[in-house]
Amino acid sequence: MYYVHAIHNLIKPGDKVLDVGGAYQPFRRADYVIDITPYEERHVDNSLLLKLPEHFSKKTWIEQDICDETKPFPFKDKEFDFVVCGHTLEDIRNPFHAIREMQRIGKRGFIETPSRFYEQLYGLEYENLCGASHHRWLIDLKVNPKTGINELVFTFKNQILNIREDLQIRKPFLNKNCFPYLNTNFEVLGVLWQDEIAAKEDVKESINSNYFFMKETVALQKKLGKELWNQTEPIIVKFKDLPYFKGAKNILDFKKFAEKKLSIYDLNRSRTKEILAYEEEILKRAYGINYPAVNQSQNRSLSTKIIRRLKKIMGLKR
Repeated sequence: MYYVHAIHNLIKPGDKVLDVGGAYQPFRRADYVIDITPYEERHVDNSLLLKLPEHFSKKTWIEQDICDETKPFPFKDKEFDFVVCGHTLEDIRNPFHAIREMQRIGKRGFIETPSRFYEQLYGLEYENLCGASHHRWLIDLKVNPKTGINELVFTFKNQILNIREDLQIRKPFLNKNCFPYLNTNFEVLGVLWQDEIAAKEDVKESINSNYFFMKETVALQKKLGKELWNQTEPIIVKFKDLPYFKGAKNILDFKKFAEKKLSIYDLNRSRTKEILAYEEEILKRAYGINYPAVNQSQNRSLSTKIIRRLKKIMGLKR
């Protein structure tokens, strides 16, 4: 999760925390984790809070399909003070059951998913494909005109997206040796919620096949222009403490920023040079790559996400 440190700051020492679907990248502050993947198969080295010990254990790791409507999460109503769900809802077949259960058992929480821009970016992961190949949904936070409440809207990721150029986002100066990095402000959707989360599927979009959502994204991209694309400076989140609120709100919409900027890779907190060096070594060992000789032409089998992460780590070490 890009906002892992900001979210960690929101959690009080005595809070009971749940991570929903966190096996791929466990949130170490979580007291409980629920995921279909067994505890032994969790990705230990893929956490962004490597210095923080795991608060959960094998006993508090719940192995369960979070999409199965016949099985509620095995927790009491409002049992958790904070519920985290990062980069999971876009993958699963039934995100609505997971969302209903999260708001039933949680008092407040945070959801992070890839943005609409990420999912429609051409050539991001593989040549001739948009976004991540394994994602099922395009997700955005919109205001319901009838209720005036922000709600998560899920739109089926139709594979026509990989064929029609008018539905794709293409970086104008993209070439074979350049990855299409998005500005972090537009790469992910970060949503804080309290008490309740409104979520729905845009069924009309799927039935009518007008591709309004995809066309709207391309129009926004043209309006944003160069602002959409990644900058060379480190990723900065301009807040440290966020106010509580009722309902869901895009984390980027907060107008009151703290004076001290908080970096996603916060060297003064848990992203020390030693931790960065450790993560660099893990990535090199796992993928057999060496910085700076990493580009698409030299190794097409590597995930763009892994390459981005390694370059960010190395850039911050300097």
